[in-house]
Amino acid sequence: MTAAEVDMKNLPGAHHVAEELSEAECWDLLGGQLVGRFAFLSGNRIEVFPVNYVVDDGIVYFRTASNGAIERAMPRDSASFQIDAFDPAHAAGWSVLVSGRAERILDPARLVELFRLPMEQPWAGGLRVAFIAVRPVTVTGRRVHMKI
Repeated sequence: MTAAEVDMKNLPGAHHVAEELSEAECWDLLGGQLVGRFAFLSGNRIEVFPVNYVVDDGIVYFRTASNGAIERAMPRDSASFQIDAFDPAHAAGWSVLVSGRAERILDPARLVELFRLPMEQPWAGGLRVAFIAVRPVTVTGRRVHMKI
């Protein structure tokens, strides 16, 4: 039996271990994904939207619809962007959370630069030309895995 075939969850003495990720590890993970979740408080409820994104110079950017729910809610002094991945077979995974200020980018020169960045087309339908920036105040992450 190979290590990949072992069900870690059922091994005697196996237990979950959570490890904090360094900020550098968090940024490495942020640079390797295509989709994350953007969240902010709207009234009495937390709104969460999946978005395609790009990281540039320590800031998370994504495109949304002009006058859509996200763009209408800008700016926000407190918003979050989250990515994660998991492996159910090995009871392992990781999560990264970027929290800070979110705002629409209005500077024409910066918009030209952002449109030139390699970025997945937004999966949501319709025209997505409003760029939102999430300017980090905190970047945290953790990895969970099984240990024998």
